[in-house]
Amino acid sequence: MVGVLEFSLRQFFHLGNPLIYDSSPTYGYRPLPQQSIIKRSGNLINTNNLGIRANKDWNPVEKENKILFLGNSVTFGETVSNHELFSNLALEGIDSLISGSAGVNGWGVKNIHALVKLHDFTPSETYVTVLIENDFYRGLQRASSFHGFWYTKPKSAIHQVGMFFLREYLNNNLSHWNRTSLSPKEEEKKADILVKDAVLALKEIDDFLKSKGYQHQIFISPDSSQVYKGAPYDKRVKSYLEENCIEVTYLLEDVLKFRSNERGVFFYDHVHLNLIGHEVWGKVLNKHIFQEK
Repeated sequence: MVGVLEFSLRQFFHLGNPLIYDSSPTYGYRPLPQQSIIKRSGNLINTNNLGIRANKDWNPVEKENKILFLGNSVTFGETVSNHELFSNLALEGIDSLISGSAGVNGWGVKNIHALVKLHDFTPSETYVTVLIENDFYRGLQRASSFHGFWYTKPKSAIHQVGMFFLREYLNNNLSHWNRTSLSPKEEEKKADILVKDAVLALKEIDDFLKSKGYQHQIFISPDSSQVYKGAPYDKRVKSYLEENCIEVTYLLEDVLKFRSNERGVFFYDHVHLNLIGHEVWGKVLNKHIFQEK
């Protein structure tokens, strides 16, 4: 019976072989290199020798004709296969370039800063950073602070399922441990510090890449409430970006042009994109990265 259950979980739900992450004191965590994972939805995730989502290995010394996308889970795109990512679709018609996605689930601006600047992770000559406004509030995300990641392979598919339900139980029953005792005024002060720090980190990333002669563009991806309900931009994030003279392109206006046509819904939750969303974001980014030059 156990053998049948194990076989079924592996064969029909693609469990037992999750994406494996490393752990770092500086950038927090990121996927290990050379993985090929089939998700429950059937999409394929490949990481190359540098731990990025790319179809081929990259020589980090040969930077020419490569474009690397940086960001969080929106950029990582866990629900689509490599060729369906907006980082890949943004290069449509540009045969001279190779694309890779170094987005990581749960990351904030500080994680990207640590990888790129502290570790000089610069395997490309062109960089595109795609953020959501919440990334500026996350601080440096540590491996221990984000539930659901695997750092060693589970012993079985049953083991993976068991750990999932254990984490869900702990998250639901011990959530009171994470409650804050800060007053609203103190919460505002904390948020202000986090955003200021993240904006300065983003400026350092931008200055660092451009000082090496690389191209770098920064985009803010909207959430579903902004696209479908008219929710405003985050004033604090926008204000600090402008105050520090960071050139950022908000994608909302371009995305809205696709909202009412036959393209349908772009998100599968508040911020993460479905297949249609990746197609639309790819078209919008293609325009900004290539057609406006």
